[in-house]
Amino acid sequence: MHAQDYTIITAEEDPTGSQVAVLPTPSAFVARLEAEWTETFKNTSSPALRQTWQQMGECFNRQVARSVKGQRGTWQVLQGRTGTAKTLGLQTWAAMLPPPSAVPVNAFTNRAGHPGVLIVTKLIENAQGIAKTINTLARRYHGIDYDVAFDYHGKNRTVAAEDLKDWPVLICTHAAFQIAMGEQQIQWKQYHAFADGVRRCTVIDESLELIEDVKVDVNEIRACLGAIPLEVELKFPREMQALTKLKEDAEFFVRHQSEEDAVLIHKEHPNACDLTPLRSAVQDKRYHRAEREKGGDQVNEILGRLQIVLNQWAWFSSQQQKSLNTASFLIPSTIIDEGAVVLDATASTNAVYKLLTEDRVTILPRLAEPRTYRNATLHRSFGHRVGKGTMGRIAKDEAHVLVENLRRQFSPERKVFVGLSLVSEEAFDAYRTPTTDSAGVTTNTRAYSEGSGFARFDVAHYGETDGVNTFNADDVAVIFGLNYPPQERAVNLFNALRGVQLPLWFKNDVEKLRREFTISHLVTTCIQMFNRTIVRKCVSAEGDCPKADLLILLPPIDGNAEEAALAQAVEAGILREMPNIRREPWRYMALGGGGKRHMIKRSRSEHRFLDFCDTISPGTSISITSKVREEQIKASAMTWQRWSSRLQDPADPLTRAMVARGVTFTPSPGAPRPAHLSKKGGQ
Repeated sequence: MHAQDYTIITAEEDPTGSQVAVLPTPSAFVARLEAEWTETFKNTSSPALRQTWQQMGECFNRQVARSVKGQRGTWQVLQGRTGTAKTLGLQTWAAMLPPPSAVPVNAFTNRAGHPGVLIVTKLIENAQGIAKTINTLARRYHGIDYDVAFDYHGKNRTVAAEDLKDWPVLICTHAAFQIAMGEQQIQWKQYHAFADGVRRCTVIDESLELIEDVKVDVNEIRACLGAIPLEVELKFPREMQALTKLKEDAEFFVRHQSEEDAVLIHKEHPNACDLTPLRSAVQDKRYHRAEREKGGDQVNEILGRLQIVLNQWAWFSSQQQKSLNTASFLIPSTIIDEGAVVLDATASTNAVYKLLTEDRVTILPRLAEPRTYRNATLHRSFGHRVGKGTMGRIAKDEAHVLVENLRRQFSPERKVFVGLSLVSEEAFDAYRTPTTDSAGVTTNTRAYSEGSGFARFDVAHYGETDGVNTFNADDVAVIFGLNYPPQERAVNLFNALRGVQLPLWFKNDVEKLRREFTISHLVTTCIQMFNRTIVRKCVSAEGDCPKADLLILLPPIDGNAEEAALAQAVEAGILREMPNIRREPWRYMALGGGGKRHMIKRSRSEHRFLDFCDTISPGTSISITSKVREEQIKASAMTWQRWSSRLQDPADPLTRAMVARGVTFTPSPGAPRPAHLSKKGGQ
C-alpha cells in the first residue's frame, strides 16, 4: 500500500489533530477490489461494476468523515444488486485501513489513523467468514503478522466485552446488535468503543429487523386473567384493574366493531402500571410442577406481552384473530444519529425504508446497472391459492405434483431449489438432498432420499436462506407459495416508524397501506429466494448470470380483482428487479392421483390460446386467419367459433384471463375479414 492511496480526515474544530482517520481513496479501493474480483475469484469486471464500487468506497468514507467531524449522520443504504461484490467490497475496504502500529496481539494502543469499524451481519457463520477474510487480506496488504478483525458472538467469547475496544474491526450478528440496543445500551457502548474513542463506521450487511411487534389474542387475555389465582388478584388490585379494563376494551370491539379493519384503542393507557410484581407472584405461586408448566409459565408470558400493550399505544385488529397489537422502533435515536451504512440488494422493493423519514435513512440510487438476467427465464403459473395456510394443507400431495412437473420439464443433471413456508417443508423430505457443513457432517437432520431424480434437490423456508450461500449452484429455483406478511405488520410498521396516527387514519387508510406493504414484502422475499441460487453469480463483463430457470406459482389473474392486481404486481416487481429476464408461461399441470387441484381448470387448448396471447408484442394487432388459428393457436374451427362467442363476454373466465394479459378481442365483422387480437403498447 502506498501513501497516495490514502486520504486523511480530520475534525475541523480539533487543532491538535488527535481526531484523525486515514482512509483509502475511492479510486485505490476500486483498483484493489477489482484485483480481488478478477484475480482471486476469477470473475469479470466492467465499467458498471467499477462505478458501483466507486459509490461504495465514497459511502464508507463519507460515513467516517461525518463521524470524525461531529456531524449528525443518517443511515445510508447501498442497494447494489446481488452478485456485485458488496460483502467482498466491505472486507476489502476494512482490510485496506491502516493497521495500528502497536503490535501486541489483542492490545492495540495506537489508533494510527484507523477509524474503527463495526460490522453487523446476519449469521454467526457470516461473522466468522468476514473476520477471516479481513485478517487474511490485511496481512497481505500491510505485511503484518497479527489480526485486525474479531468476530464476537456466542461461539467466540475469547475476548472480554470491555476489551472489544482493542480491536480495529469488530463483527457481530444482527441478533446481538439488536440486543445491544436495549434500554441501557451497555452492550452497544462496548461494541461502539474503540481505543480511546468510538468507532467511526458501522456497516450493516443485509437489512435489520427495525421494529418489535407485540400481539395478544383476545382469547389469550381471557384465559390469562382467568388463570390468575384469587389470592394473587387480591394482592394486586391496581394491576388487575388495568388488565380488566384492557380486556373490557377488547371485548367491546369484538362485540360492536368487529367489522372495522383496525381501531386505535389508546395512545397512552390511563391505567398503565408495572406488572413485574404480579408476574413474579404468578411464577412464585406454589403450583405443582405440572400445573406451573401448563399455567404459571404461560400466564407469565402473556402478562409480559400485556405489559408492553399497557405501556405503549395499542390498536384492535379484527383480521383473522381478534387481537390487541402494538409495536416499537428498535433503533434508539442516539444510534440513528451516529449514522451507518446498510448493504441491502432489495432496498428499492422494501417498503420499510420508505416509511423511515429522510432525516433517518437515505437510499442511494443505483448509478449503473451492473447485472443482467437475460440468461434466466421466469416461468409463472397463475391461478393458485398460495398462502401459507393453503399450501400447508395441500403440501403433502402437491409436493408430488410439483416434482413430477419438474421431471417433465427439466433433465436429471439440473440442480433444483424449492423455497417455501416452514409449514410446507416436511412434505419434501422424500426428495431433498442432505446438506453438509464444511467438515462434511450432515446438518439436515430430516429424513431425505435422492428420490427427486435430479442432481440436487434443496429445500429451504423463508427466513432460513438470509445470508446463506449453500444453494448458489442450483440452476432451477421454485417458489412454492408466497410469504404473505401478518395482517397486523403494515399498521405496526407505519405507526412505529412514523408515530401513532389519529383514529381516522385507522378507519380510512389501513386497507391501502396493507395492500402496498403486502406487495412490497412479497416482491422482496421472492427476489431474496431467487438470489440464493446460481443467478447471484456474475459470469461476463455485461453482468450476465449463468443459465437458470426460475419458477413461481401466483394467484389467479382472471378472478378476484384484488388477487389479480397482487399477482401482476408481484410479477412486475420481479421483472423490475431482475433486468432483462425472459418470461414464459409455466404449464403447471395437475396429475392424476395428486392432491386437490387448486388452480383454475382450463383445457389444454385454452392454455395454448393464453400462451399465444403472451407472445403478442405490445402495440400490435394480429388477424386470426385460418393459418394462425391452425398453426399457432392450434384450435379447430369449431373451437374458435365457440371461443369467439365467449371472448365477447367480459365475465367469461377466458376473457378475463386474456384481458389480464393486456389483449383485447375484436370479432369478425363478417367474411372475409377475420377477427383480431390486439395488445396495448407498454404491456
